[in-house]
Amino acid sequence: SPSYVHFFYADKQIIWGKLMKQWLVRLGISPQRLQLGGHPIYQDYQQYFKTHRKKSSHTVTIGMLTTGDGRYEWHQTLFFWDLFRELEQLSFPYRLLIRTHSMQHLGALKQLAANFNVPATVNPPLYLEEHIAKCDLVISQNSTAALAALIARKPTILCDPWFPYYDMGIIQDSQAFLVASKVTDIPSLINQVMHDSQLKQSLKIKQKQFIDAYCGIQSQSGQKISRLLVEKRK
Repeated sequence: SPSYVHFFYADKQIIWGKLMKQWLVRLGISPQRLQLGGHPIYQDYQQYFKTHRKKSSHTVTIGMLTTGDGRYEWHQTLFFWDLFRELEQLSFPYRLLIRTHSMQHLGALKQLAANFNVPATVNPPLYLEEHIAKCDLVISQNSTAALAALIARKPTILCDPWFPYYDMGIIQDSQAFLVASKVTDIPSLINQVMHDSQLKQSLKIKQKQFIDAYCGIQSQSGQKISRLLVEKRK
């Protein structure tokens, strides 16, 4: 995803969609060096979520995605300590489904959650799309995995106290996410989205607009990229 440190090792770079191009141009990248190619598995995700809808249940499944920004595990321990404490405010039955970044070692989260009576499952053997499909809503730190939640039209709360990657306005102003500026905001946002059907519907509309602009809607982009690379080698 675009960041303040974006290195180029080629004359041109294939990127996803128009919104990503806009972001990179703001960061000083020449638009002539950017070629739209679309998100390679965007449409595959769309098809998957169409055929894998979550069954209704009295227990709300809250997904959690951690960042891969390179922060050490103690930062995450503090984050989850605060999150588990705040989730005690929820008045309905729920379970937490946590997916941590592969670079992090947070195996003790389940025990920490138990200390706060938070029913949590940590890193079940699921692919990202399987994880998202099992959730009613998703909390995400700075992670492009959150895009899968948007493609699935799941209400998504952004909360990253270390690196707010929505600070340029492109993410925050899209209204495709609910933004928690601090962990203590999360319970009220969860209650809000779970009890407001109009908000859910509004989010779905904004999510589609954002994801189409950010990921691009070009079909078979992965095949196009492969073909371009093969032709370039000839």
